[in-house]
Amino acid sequence: MAINLNQLEQAASRYDDHQAALKNADPEATLREKEAVAKRHQDLFTPASEKLLNLRTAAAAAAAVAGVAVAPEPDLAPAGRRLLVLDGDLIPEVLVRDNDLRPVRFLQLAQLVSRSVGRIRINDGPVTEEGDATGFMIAPGLLMTNWHVLQSSEFAAAAAVVFDDEEAITGELKETRTFQLRPDLLFVNDRDLDFAIVEVSPRTRSGVSLAQYGYLRLFEQTGKLDPSQREAANIVQHPGGGPKKLAIRDNYIQPVVPDGVDPEKRLNSIFYGTDTLKGSSGSPVCSDQWYVVGLHRGGVPETRMIGGQRVVINRDGNPAREGDSRDEIRYLTNEGTRPARTCVPSASTRA
Repeated sequence: MAINLNQLEQAASRYDDHQAALKNADPEATLREKEAVAKRHQDLFTPASEKLLNLRTAAAAAAAVAGVAVAPEPDLAPAGRRLLVLDGDLIPEVLVRDNDLRPVRFLQLAQLVSRSVGRIRINDGPVTEEGDATGFMIAPGLLMTNWHVLQSSEFAAAAAVVFDDEEAITGELKETRTFQLRPDLLFVNDRDLDFAIVEVSPRTRSGVSLAQYGYLRLFEQTGKLDPSQREAANIVQHPGGGPKKLAIRDNYIQPVVPDGVDPEKRLNSIFYGTDTLKGSSGSPVCSDQWYVVGLHRGGVPETRMIGGQRVVINRDGNPAREGDSRDEIRYLTNEGTRPARTCVPSASTRA
């Protein structure tokens, strides 16, 4: 698969703007907004069990500052590190930086989320090189993916979304269900934000209902990510156009530009280290609470100044050229569009 050098250069430019905004932001104003967003995260997007743990952690920290001796609870220590204690004896396991322990419901939620994610198949033969991609339901009957996947209603009319393209617990492939896209009923896309929304047929040709696959609600409010700690970007996807896979490791999100730093909302992306491949375009980027925090759009290449011009770099350190393979590019990170920047049409806008 050959690269589109212009698209890669644009991705690098967006990443540079993102980094510059973070670097030039007023520290005090940024801190105040982070505190406000962290509180919103606690109030709106944190389960009750985690709220209780946060309260206990805060109480232990306050006691330590006040000089009050407090015996560590089984998962807390006054120094801010969480330790394990059994029958009064300290167990030498320490959560040094981030608490990567997750409740079992994390996996249950992942299964529910994955139900709403499907593989997009465009029946255009050799017309394009894009091939299969990923999309997900965002409302009853509405699917979201990238603009570069569905660039026009003609692309969408020649496409379908395939659900259950995944392995069963036995390792065998499940029976897939295919639903045609209906851009004649609703179709919205945006090149700059790289998103497309299209209506999906309510049933397969054999009568299977689309409703059973649910949808992933998009929230406009900030706070889905807690800016006071590192957050993960978990992605359900169809890498390589193959069966559905889940990336949940080595996947941290880079700091998000606060709205106060970008009042005109020019910076529309989040960046993260989650593994993806061609075919992952259009996947939902989710937090550890499984809220959608991004629409995956592609990788950000490394660039270098050569002869006064910024150029994309290959793995061998040489400038990339049109026609080079995507696999030859040296990438820095992955990029997704923030859901708060996408306009989600209401049912009243349908044809």
